[in-house]
Amino acid sequence: MEKAWTRWSTTVVSIAVAGMLGVGAMNYLVDPYEIFGTSKLRPGVTVNDRYGKIEHLLANPGRYNGLILGSSVMGVFNPSVADQKLPGHRFYNLSYFGGTPEEALNTLKALEAKGLVFSDIIMGLDAFAFMEGKEAVDLSRRPHPVVSGESRSAFLLSYLTAPSFVQCIGKLAHDQQEVPSIAFDLSGNGQYHLAAFDREISEDPVGFTKRHVSDPAKVRRLSRSGAGLDPAKIESFTTLNQWLTSRGIASRFFINPMTSAMRQEVGEANVEALVRHVSAISGGQITDFSHLAEDGDATFYDLKHIRPSVATNILGKILAPKSL
Repeated sequence: MEKAWTRWSTTVVSIAVAGMLGVGAMNYLVDPYEIFGTSKLRPGVTVNDRYGKIEHLLANPGRYNGLILGSSVMGVFNPSVADQKLPGHRFYNLSYFGGTPEEALNTLKALEAKGLVFSDIIMGLDAFAFMEGKEAVDLSRRPHPVVSGESRSAFLLSYLTAPSFVQCIGKLAHDQQEVPSIAFDLSGNGQYHLAAFDREISEDPVGFTKRHVSDPAKVRRLSRSGAGLDPAKIESFTTLNQWLTSRGIASRFFINPMTSAMRQEVGEANVEALVRHVSAISGGQITDFSHLAEDGDATFYDLKHIRPSVATNILGKILAPKSL
Protein backbone atom coordinates (compact mmCIF):
# COMPACT_ATOMS: atom_id res chain seq x y z
CA MET A 1 0.00 0.00 0.00
CA GLU A 2 2.80 2.37 0.93
CA LYS A 3 4.68 1.63 -2.31
CA ALA A 4 1.56 2.27 -4.38
CA TRP A 5 1.02 5.61 -2.60
CA THR A 6 4.64 6.55 -3.21
CA ARG A 7 4.37 5.71 -6.93
CA TRP A 8 1.13 7.68 -7.21
CA SER A 9 2.62 10.70 -5.43
CA THR A 10 5.72 10.58 -7.60
CA THR A 11 3.60 10.40 -10.74
CA VAL A 12 1.45 13.37 -9.69
CA VAL A 13 4.48 15.46 -8.80
CA SER A 14 6.19 14.55 -12.06
CA ILE A 15 3.13 15.53 -14.08
CA ALA A 16 2.83 18.81 -12.17
CA VAL A 17 6.51 19.65 -12.71
CA ALA A 18 6.28 18.73 -16.38
CA GLY A 19 3.20 20.93 -16.73
CA MET A 20 4.90 23.87 -15.06
CA LEU A 21 7.98 23.47 -17.25
CA GLY A 22 5.76 23.23 -20.32
CA VAL A 23 3.90 26.41 -19.40
CA GLY A 24 7.17 28.22 -18.72
CA ALA A 25 8.72 27.06 -22.00
CA MET A 26 5.66 28.09 -24.00
CA ASN A 27 5.46 31.53 -22.35
CA TYR A 28 9.18 32.09 -22.87
CA LEU A 29 9.37 30.95 -26.49
CA VAL A 30 6.06 32.36 -27.77
CA ASP A 31 6.24 35.41 -25.47
CA PRO A 32 2.61 36.55 -25.95
CA TYR A 33 3.10 39.77 -23.97
CA GLU A 34 6.49 40.65 -25.58
CA ILE A 35 8.31 40.64 -22.24
CA PHE A 36 11.29 38.35 -22.81
CA GLY A 37 12.22 39.37 -26.36
CA THR A 38 12.68 35.72 -27.31
CA SER A 39 9.99 35.19 -29.93
CA LYS A 40 10.56 35.40 -33.68
CA LEU A 41 6.81 35.65 -34.27
CA ARG A 42 4.99 38.82 -35.21
CA PRO A 43 3.77 40.53 -32.00
CA GLY A 44 0.14 39.77 -31.27
CA VAL A 45 -2.68 41.84 -29.81
CA THR A 46 -1.69 41.17 -26.18
CA VAL A 47 1.55 43.18 -26.24
CA ASN A 48 2.22 44.84 -22.87
CA ASP A 49 2.88 48.35 -24.13
CA ARG A 50 3.42 49.59 -20.57
CA TYR A 51 6.50 47.40 -20.34
CA GLY A 52 7.86 47.73 -23.86
CA LYS A 53 7.64 51.50 -24.03
CA ILE A 54 9.33 52.08 -20.69
CA GLU A 55 12.07 49.61 -21.64
CA HIS A 56 12.69 51.62 -24.79
CA LEU A 57 12.83 54.95 -22.97
CA LEU A 58 15.17 53.61 -20.31
CA ALA A 59 17.48 52.27 -23.02
CA ASN A 60 17.51 55.63 -24.79
CA PRO A 61 17.94 58.36 -22.15
CA GLY A 62 17.93 61.85 -23.59
CA ARG A 63 16.61 60.77 -26.98
CA TYR A 64 13.20 62.36 -26.43
CA ASN A 65 12.14 65.60 -24.77
CA GLY A 66 8.40 65.34 -25.36
CA LEU A 67 5.73 62.72 -24.68
CA ILE A 68 2.27 61.94 -26.01
CA LEU A 69 0.19 60.52 -23.15
CA GLY A 70 -3.25 59.06 -22.67
CA SER A 71 -5.21 55.97 -23.56
CA SER A 72 -5.19 53.83 -26.70
CA VAL A 73 -7.15 56.60 -28.43
CA MET A 74 -3.85 58.49 -28.48
CA GLY A 75 -1.95 55.50 -29.87
CA VAL A 76 -2.43 56.62 -33.49
CA PHE A 77 -0.91 60.06 -32.88
CA ASN A 78 2.30 60.29 -34.90
CA PRO A 79 5.06 61.95 -32.84
CA SER A 80 6.83 63.17 -35.97
CA VAL A 81 3.90 65.52 -36.62
CA ALA A 82 4.47 67.14 -33.22
CA ASP A 83 8.22 67.28 -33.95
CA GLN A 84 7.50 69.26 -37.12
CA LYS A 85 5.13 71.64 -35.35
CA LEU A 86 7.55 72.23 -32.46
CA PRO A 87 11.09 72.54 -33.87
CA GLY A 88 13.75 71.34 -31.46
CA HIS A 89 11.50 68.69 -29.99
CA ARG A 90 11.44 64.93 -30.36
CA PHE A 91 8.29 63.26 -29.09
CA TYR A 92 7.58 59.66 -28.16
CA ASN A 93 4.09 58.16 -27.99
CA LEU A 94 3.82 56.90 -24.41
CA SER A 95 0.08 56.29 -24.49
CA TYR A 96 -1.20 53.07 -22.92
CA PHE A 97 -4.22 50.90 -23.56
CA GLY A 98 -6.60 52.07 -20.86
CA GLY A 99 -4.15 54.76 -19.76
CA THR A 100 -5.36 57.30 -17.17
CA PRO A 101 -4.05 60.58 -15.70
CA GLU A 102 -3.12 58.74 -12.51
CA GLU A 103 -1.06 56.22 -14.43
CA ALA A 104 0.55 58.97 -16.49
CA LEU A 105 1.70 60.68 -13.29
CA ASN A 106 3.07 57.46 -11.82
CA THR A 107 4.98 56.85 -15.04
CA LEU A 108 6.42 60.36 -15.21
CA LYS A 109 7.56 60.17 -11.59
CA ALA A 110 9.26 56.83 -12.21
CA LEU A 111 11.04 58.13 -15.30
CA GLU A 112 12.17 61.25 -13.44
CA ALA A 113 13.64 59.05 -10.71
CA LYS A 114 15.69 57.35 -13.43
CA GLY A 115 16.96 60.70 -14.72
CA LEU A 116 14.59 61.04 -17.68
CA VAL A 117 13.04 64.49 -17.89
CA PHE A 118 10.75 65.98 -20.51
CA SER A 119 9.88 69.54 -21.43
CA ASP A 120 6.50 68.98 -23.09
CA ILE A 121 3.57 66.61 -22.91
CA ILE A 122 0.49 66.27 -25.11
CA MET A 123 -2.46 64.41 -23.61
CA GLY A 124 -5.93 63.64 -24.86
CA LEU A 125 -8.58 62.93 -22.22
CA ASP A 126 -11.42 60.42 -22.61
CA ALA A 127 -14.72 61.43 -21.06
CA PHE A 128 -15.68 57.81 -20.33
CA ALA A 129 -12.38 57.28 -18.47
CA PHE A 130 -13.48 59.89 -15.90
CA MET A 131 -16.72 58.06 -15.17
CA GLU A 132 -17.40 55.52 -12.50
CA GLY A 133 -16.43 52.01 -13.49
CA LYS A 134 -13.83 49.32 -12.91
CA GLU A 135 -10.59 49.45 -14.84
CA ALA A 136 -9.49 46.29 -16.64
CA VAL A 137 -6.40 44.68 -15.13
CA ASP A 138 -4.57 41.82 -16.82
CA LEU A 139 -1.04 40.85 -17.82
CA SER A 140 -1.18 42.96 -20.97
CA ARG A 141 -1.69 46.06 -18.77
CA ARG A 142 0.67 45.33 -15.91
CA PRO A 143 2.93 48.33 -15.20
CA HIS A 144 6.68 48.18 -15.68
CA PRO A 145 8.55 47.28 -12.46
CA VAL A 146 10.17 50.72 -12.47
CA VAL A 147 6.70 52.24 -12.24
CA SER A 148 5.07 49.75 -9.87
CA GLY A 149 8.07 49.21 -7.58
CA GLU A 150 7.80 45.46 -8.06
CA SER A 151 11.06 43.54 -8.26
CA ARG A 152 12.08 42.71 -11.81
CA SER A 153 12.56 39.04 -10.96
CA ALA A 154 9.04 38.75 -9.54
CA PHE A 155 7.65 40.57 -12.58
CA LEU A 156 9.37 38.24 -15.05
CA LEU A 157 8.48 35.14 -13.04
CA SER A 158 4.80 36.04 -13.11
CA TYR A 159 4.87 36.11 -16.93
CA LEU A 160 6.85 32.89 -17.08
CA THR A 161 4.33 30.98 -14.94
CA ALA A 162 1.10 32.61 -16.11
CA PRO A 163 -1.59 30.38 -17.71
CA SER A 164 -1.30 32.05 -21.13
CA PHE A 165 -2.28 29.22 -23.48
CA VAL A 166 -5.06 31.24 -25.13
CA GLN A 167 -2.77 34.27 -25.57
CA CYS A 168 -0.05 32.08 -27.08
CA ILE A 169 -2.47 30.53 -29.56
CA GLY A 170 -3.73 34.02 -30.41
CA LYS A 171 -0.21 35.20 -31.16
CA LEU A 172 0.51 32.15 -33.32
CA ALA A 173 -2.69 32.82 -35.28
CA HIS A 174 -1.88 36.51 -35.62
CA ASP A 175 1.51 35.60 -37.03
CA GLN A 176 -0.21 33.70 -39.86
CA GLN A 177 -2.46 36.57 -40.90
CA GLU A 178 -1.68 38.14 -44.24
CA VAL A 179 -2.06 41.59 -42.70
CA PRO A 180 -1.52 42.14 -38.94
CA SER A 181 -4.50 43.33 -36.93
CA ILE A 182 -2.20 45.68 -35.04
CA ALA A 183 1.48 46.56 -35.36
CA PHE A 184 3.37 48.26 -32.53
CA ASP A 185 6.39 50.48 -33.04
CA LEU A 186 7.55 50.39 -29.43
CA SER A 187 11.24 50.74 -30.29
CA GLY A 188 10.57 53.51 -32.80
CA ASN A 189 8.08 56.27 -32.04
CA GLY A 190 5.64 54.34 -29.81
CA GLN A 191 2.75 54.56 -32.25
CA TYR A 192 0.60 51.62 -33.30
CA HIS A 193 -0.97 50.89 -36.68
CA LEU A 194 -4.21 49.02 -37.40
CA ALA A 195 -3.18 47.57 -40.74
CA ALA A 196 -6.06 45.11 -41.12
CA PHE A 197 -8.62 47.84 -40.42
CA ASP A 198 -6.91 50.15 -42.91
CA ARG A 199 -7.16 47.54 -45.65
CA GLU A 200 -10.79 46.86 -44.80
CA ILE A 201 -11.53 50.58 -45.03
CA SER A 202 -9.84 50.84 -48.42
CA GLU A 203 -11.94 47.93 -49.73
CA ASP A 204 -15.32 48.91 -48.26
CA PRO A 205 -15.35 52.24 -46.38
CA VAL A 206 -19.13 52.47 -45.95
CA GLY A 207 -19.50 48.85 -44.86
CA PHE A 208 -16.59 49.23 -42.44
CA THR A 209 -18.28 52.10 -40.63
CA LYS A 210 -21.55 50.19 -40.37
CA ARG A 211 -19.84 47.10 -38.99
CA HIS A 212 -17.42 48.70 -36.53
CA VAL A 213 -18.78 52.13 -35.62
CA SER A 214 -22.52 52.30 -36.14
CA ASP A 215 -23.53 48.88 -34.80
CA PRO A 216 -26.07 49.58 -31.97
CA ALA A 217 -25.23 46.29 -30.22
CA LYS A 218 -21.63 47.41 -29.71
CA VAL A 219 -22.80 50.68 -28.19
CA ARG A 220 -25.00 48.87 -25.69
CA ARG A 221 -22.15 46.61 -24.58
CA LEU A 222 -20.04 49.66 -23.72
CA SER A 223 -22.86 51.59 -22.09
CA ARG A 224 -22.28 53.43 -18.85
CA SER A 225 -25.62 55.21 -18.91
CA GLY A 226 -26.53 56.66 -15.55
CA ALA A 227 -22.94 56.93 -14.34
CA GLY A 228 -21.50 60.29 -13.38
CA LEU A 229 -18.01 61.71 -13.26
CA ASP A 230 -15.88 60.08 -10.60
CA PRO A 231 -14.51 62.72 -8.15
CA ALA A 232 -11.43 60.57 -7.49
CA LYS A 233 -10.55 60.59 -11.17
CA ILE A 234 -11.01 64.34 -11.38
CA GLU A 235 -8.69 64.64 -8.40
CA SER A 236 -6.08 62.44 -10.11
CA PHE A 237 -6.03 64.88 -13.02
CA THR A 238 -5.61 67.76 -10.58
CA THR A 239 -2.61 66.02 -9.04
CA LEU A 240 -1.08 65.37 -12.47
CA ASN A 241 -1.49 68.99 -13.52
CA GLN A 242 0.04 70.27 -10.27
CA TRP A 243 3.05 67.97 -10.70
CA LEU A 244 3.61 69.08 -14.29
CA THR A 245 3.35 72.74 -13.27
CA SER A 246 5.82 72.25 -10.42
CA ARG A 247 8.34 70.82 -12.90
CA GLY A 248 7.82 73.55 -15.49
CA ILE A 249 6.62 71.02 -18.06
CA ALA A 250 4.52 72.54 -20.84
CA SER A 251 1.27 70.60 -21.07
CA ARG A 252 -1.39 70.58 -23.76
CA PHE A 253 -4.64 68.86 -22.83
CA PHE A 254 -7.76 68.32 -24.90
CA ILE A 255 -10.92 66.21 -24.86
CA ASN A 256 -10.71 63.31 -27.28
CA PRO A 257 -13.24 62.88 -30.10
CA MET A 258 -16.24 60.66 -29.46
CA THR A 259 -18.59 58.90 -31.81
CA SER A 260 -22.11 60.30 -31.74
CA ALA A 261 -23.36 57.08 -30.11
CA MET A 262 -20.69 57.15 -27.39
CA ARG A 263 -21.29 60.80 -26.67
CA GLN A 264 -24.97 60.04 -26.18
CA GLU A 265 -24.16 57.15 -23.85
CA VAL A 266 -21.71 59.22 -21.79
CA GLY A 267 -24.19 62.07 -21.62
CA GLU A 268 -23.93 65.67 -22.76
CA ALA A 269 -23.97 66.92 -19.17
CA ASN A 270 -20.99 64.72 -18.24
CA VAL A 271 -18.94 65.91 -21.21
CA GLU A 272 -19.68 69.57 -20.46
CA ALA A 273 -18.88 69.05 -16.77
CA LEU A 274 -15.56 67.44 -17.65
CA VAL A 275 -14.60 70.34 -19.91
CA ARG A 276 -15.39 72.80 -17.10
CA HIS A 277 -13.44 70.81 -14.50
CA VAL A 278 -10.35 70.25 -16.65
CA SER A 279 -10.31 73.85 -17.89
CA ALA A 280 -10.50 75.19 -14.34
CA ILE A 281 -7.80 72.82 -13.13
CA SER A 282 -5.39 73.50 -15.99
CA GLY A 283 -5.93 77.24 -15.86
CA GLY A 284 -7.27 77.77 -19.34
CA GLN A 285 -10.07 76.71 -21.66
CA ILE A 286 -9.07 73.37 -23.15
CA THR A 287 -10.09 72.32 -26.63
CA ASP A 288 -13.07 69.99 -26.79
CA PHE A 289 -12.90 67.67 -29.80
CA SER A 290 -15.71 65.43 -28.54
CA HIS A 291 -18.06 66.85 -31.20
CA LEU A 292 -15.76 65.80 -34.01
CA ALA A 293 -18.14 62.98 -34.97
CA GLU A 294 -20.54 65.61 -36.26
CA ASP A 295 -18.38 65.42 -39.38
CA GLY A 296 -19.35 61.75 -39.58
CA ASP A 297 -18.55 58.51 -37.78
CA ALA A 298 -16.24 57.65 -40.71
CA THR A 299 -13.48 59.45 -38.80
CA PHE A 300 -13.32 56.49 -36.37
CA TYR A 301 -12.00 52.93 -36.37
CA ASP A 302 -14.56 51.81 -33.82
CA LEU A 303 -16.67 53.27 -31.01
CA LYS A 304 -13.67 54.84 -29.27
CA HIS A 305 -10.66 55.02 -31.55
CA ILE A 306 -10.01 57.71 -34.13
CA ARG A 307 -8.08 57.27 -37.36
CA PRO A 308 -4.55 58.66 -37.88
CA SER A 309 -5.71 61.44 -40.22
CA VAL A 310 -7.94 62.81 -37.44
CA ALA A 311 -5.06 62.64 -34.95
CA THR A 312 -2.87 64.63 -37.36
CA ASN A 313 -5.55 67.30 -37.72
CA ILE A 314 -5.87 67.58 -33.94
CA LEU A 315 -2.12 68.04 -33.51
CA GLY A 316 -2.21 70.73 -36.16
CA LYS A 317 -4.86 72.62 -34.22
CA ILE A 318 -3.47 72.37 -30.71
CA LEU A 319 0.10 73.11 -31.82
CA ALA A 320 -0.76 75.94 -34.18
CA PRO A 321 1.12 79.17 -33.38
CA LYS A 322 -0.98 81.48 -31.24
CA SER A 323 -1.89 84.76 -32.89
CA LEU A 324 -0.71 87.91 -31.17
